[in-house]
Amino acid sequence: MANAEMMLICKVINENKLRDVLDWGLGVDDFVSDETRGIFKQLLAVYTNAETSGTTIGPLMARQLFSHLPLLEVDPGITTAFLCKQVRMRRIGLEIMQKSQKAIEFASAGQEIEALSEIQTCLGNVMKLDSGKHVDVDGATGLEMVLKRYADVKSGAVKGVCSWPWHAIEHETAGVQDDDYVVFYGRPKSMKSWVLSYFIYWATMIHAPERRVLVYTKEMTPFTIYQRLAACMLSLPYGNLRRAELSPEQEHRMHEDLRDIIADLRRSNRLIVLSAKDVAGKDTVAWLRSKVDKFGPHLGFVDGLYLMSPDNPKLTKTNERLENVSRAMRQLILDTHVPFMCTLQANRKAAQHDRAELDEIAHSDAIAQDCTAAIRVIKDKHPDGEQTISLVVGGSREWSMAGVKIGGNPALDFSQRGLLSDKDVLKAKQHDDKGDEPEKKSSSKFQKGNKTAKEQNDAVSSLLKAMD
Repeated sequence: MANAEMMLICKVINENKLRDVLDWGLGVDDFVSDETRGIFKQLLAVYTNAETSGTTIGPLMARQLFSHLPLLEVDPGITTAFLCKQVRMRRIGLEIMQKSQKAIEFASAGQEIEALSEIQTCLGNVMKLDSGKHVDVDGATGLEMVLKRYADVKSGAVKGVCSWPWHAIEHETAGVQDDDYVVFYGRPKSMKSWVLSYFIYWATMIHAPERRVLVYTKEMTPFTIYQRLAACMLSLPYGNLRRAELSPEQEHRMHEDLRDIIADLRRSNRLIVLSAKDVAGKDTVAWLRSKVDKFGPHLGFVDGLYLMSPDNPKLTKTNERLENVSRAMRQLILDTHVPFMCTLQANRKAAQHDRAELDEIAHSDAIAQDCTAAIRVIKDKHPDGEQTISLVVGGSREWSMAGVKIGGNPALDFSQRGLLSDKDVLKAKQHDDKGDEPEKKSSSKFQKGNKTAKEQNDAVSSLLKAMD
């Protein structure tokens, strides 16, 4: 029996089905046989040429052009779509074999990360190829989808992957969506990593305990992440937990409650923090994707996205490296439907204007283009010692708001305090911008280093508070 490629070529010629094949999504590269690929390429050339546009080669012309081709009669019950699918699957099978062999060669040479990258590339290609013709949406179908989506959202049948910890953002977004790529950016010590840690706690313990969460941190160690999460879970002052200075009652509660949480997480394995130690500078998005495939998370977090390695090791400029990482991250999200929350540094350009702009994100314009929402994290300054954080929305694709003010007491209070007005945003940014001002010269006695005992104690206390 003739193979699917030859049967499809014959069906195209005998029944004028070239347009159907093109509508399905088949192309020259789908034909793995040199003979059928050559014939299809000629059929396509005639069909697309400016002088013969729309012309399809029929049986009479085919006998002259392809004298060696047996124009088989194909069973009318075999549809064009069926043969297109068979041709595509043959191509997929061949690509899997080729990539697998390449991965084996890398693995045999001790290049495990490259082997994983080959496998991941193959998986992505297969997912795209297997979609077939189901990529184009006609107008009527598209608008019907809008009506159905609205009804589903209104009835509560459609929910986000996870809710936001702050109800004002939750109301605007209808939850974290499966294609979200959210960036929290801020100056050093702006508490952006704490905001991310609280979001991890929220996603794991509060909103959706049945969801699996994957975390990768380049800024901190896995232990630090878990220590912060423990403080959030138990509402314990982080500094006291870190220094082992809890009260007897707090210690008792920690041992009792944390044991129950440990037992639950051991059963469900729904919280995984990846370590940077085992990748030796090869923590690319391809490596991260292999972890996504392994653990199957519903939501992902990356603390320090700008520190990840690009897939192309030849890139040396910081902006090019970050662009490579960001584009790969966006594709990972689109392919796997796993949204990611990431942290980045803000640059000094943020001090040059009074708005929340995406050009405040350090190193690369690609982040602003790729992400679905960029939120600037600003640690507010209060003369009375109150601790709050302004989450200023620099830009988003699907929703709009100035931002929200939340508590800024590590592990104890990240609750929403209220909405930010444009005036609030301006004030918060002006305070944050002062971090770029040069420090005033110290008085002569401090230059000489002869601080009093009280001054030394105050300095130590301030340092410990800053570390907390």
